[in-house]
Amino acid sequence: MSYFDRIVPHYGINDTLVQLVAMTCLYLAIKVHCSKKISVQSMVSLSRGSFRDDQVLKMERIVLQGLNWYLTPATPHLFLEIFFETSQENEAMNEIKDSASYLLELAVCDNFFITKKASSISRAAILAAMDIVARPLEVNVLLENLLVDDD
Repeated sequence: MSYFDRIVPHYGINDTLVQLVAMTCLYLAIKVHCSKKISVQSMVSLSRGSFRDDQVLKMERIVLQGLNWYLTPATPHLFLEIFFETSQENEAMNEIKDSASYLLELAVCDNFFITKKASSISRAAILAAMDIVARPLEVNVLLENLLVDDD
C-alpha cells in the first residue's frame, strides 16, 4: 500500500478513480516485488470490466511519474538497521533498538507520519527509545544512592 499511500496525497483522486489507482498500485507492486508476473488483462478482469487495459497502463504511467519512479523508498526500519550496524552491540543498545523498532511499528498506524521523512521518523524513534531505556537506569541509580545513604 506504500505506492497508494504515497500517490493519493499528490492528486485529488475522486471516488471513481480510487479503485483504478489501487489496482494499478497493486499491479506495480506485483511487477516489482514478485517473481511471478501478472498481465494487464488479469488486472482488468479483476475490475470486473470497470476499466480497460489502456486505462490501467495510463494510470501506471501517472503513478510512476507521481512517485518520481521511487518504487522502493527507504523505510524507517532501514535507517534503524543502518544506525545500529555502526554501533557497538551490548544489552543497552539492544534494548534501545528493540524499543525503537516497536515505536516504528506504532508510527505506521498514525497518519501524521505519512508526510514525514523516513530518516526523521527513525531518528525520533531512536531518541524516544533512548529516553525510555534510560528511565529505568535512572531509577536504579536513584535507588542505589538512597540505599547507600541509609547505610
